[in-house]
Amino acid sequence: MIRTTAAALVLALAASTTSMAQEATTPPADTQVTVDPSANVRALPKAVDILTGLYATLATVEICEIALDPAIQAAIDADRASMEASAAFDQPTGEKAYQAVLADVRKTNPDCAEGSADRQGVDAVTAVYASRTAAAPAPAAAPEATPQQ
Repeated sequence: MIRTTAAALVLALAASTTSMAQEATTPPADTQVTVDPSANVRALPKAVDILTGLYATLATVEICEIALDPAIQAAIDADRASMEASAAFDQPTGEKAYQAVLADVRKTNPDCAEGSADRQGVDAVTAVYASRTAAAPAPAAAPEATPQQ
């Protein structure tokens, strides 16, 4: 299960890298929110499925005590916050959802051995984040102040 979720997450993250960059430069359109009481609330949007996959990856990282590069961890944390906001999760709701996924992943007793399928899933996700953080431009250095005489 973790492998399937991780594979879906890798594909979704790879596909969303370009669209997220494009969305960042596109001004938001005016939208109208409509409440539909007959809507199927059990049909989760794709973003929530991706968030669940991210939670599963983070759960494996936590259970297996895998150390992540700080830049990758920061990128994952930013995506998690963004996806939780898109799903209208406040901080307690997001944490509760993560804890539920963590409990499910614990039940599967992930194989933490280097090269195992579970570790390969984590490696695939972190590789996507590594490529994204490597491709991101470094912030411009602030010009040095010239002392006035």
